[in-house]
Amino acid sequence: MSNKPKKNETLTASSIERQNILNNTFALQKVEESLALGGARYLGETIFTKHDVARLLEVDERTIERYLHNHKEELYNNGYQLLQGKSLKDLKESSLTDIHVGQSTKALGIFSFRAVLNIAMLLTESEKAKVIRTRILDIVIDVLTQRVGGKTKYINQRDEDYLPAAFQEENYRTEFMKAIDLYLNMPSWNYDYCTNAIYRSIFNEDADEYRRILNLSAQEQVRDTMYA
Repeated sequence: MSNKPKKNETLTASSIERQNILNNTFALQKVEESLALGGARYLGETIFTKHDVARLLEVDERTIERYLHNHKEELYNNGYQLLQGKSLKDLKESSLTDIHVGQSTKALGIFSFRAVLNIAMLLTESEKAKVIRTRILDIVIDVLTQRVGGKTKYINQRDEDYLPAAFQEENYRTEFMKAIDLYLNMPSWNYDYCTNAIYRSIFNEDADEYRRILNLSAQEQVRDTMYA
């Protein structure tokens, strides 16, 4: 029997796997639509208080505080913020009815939807968080399957390492394009030239030839067919 952890469990253990999902804005949009976790709309995004998150994940607020302390940088990077001064005053004066803030409150921690998913990926004490992690992975796999059409030419999606590899590819592509801009001083249309250089080094053929071999349509991305 394999001792390899389940995908659900790897999210609690791996910051890289968490971030690969949290960095994908299209997948997050689908997750938010599907999970319908509640929260309040403020300045164009969904926000939650510490009390909201504790109730949602069925843990006490001290547990949330402990995770905030132990994973402070990660949670702040994913949308947690501490409102004070003018930002807190603006929230108090808004017409929100779902966020209750006492007039004497000097600071208020606010979670974005992304930060709520982040802490749900971290929490090991919560059965509700475990369910949310499973739903996140199900939704993400559905999104990726829709993107590639679920066809046999995309058999790589059946590989157990496909999901993290697919999200890493999104991040690698962004870094690749930034590197071209920073170091090669080339116009943007030369992204294709540089991509073809990589394809030729790996497959001994350029992207257009690879596209012809797989009979891909104009809407299909060559890189989505890459094996994990």
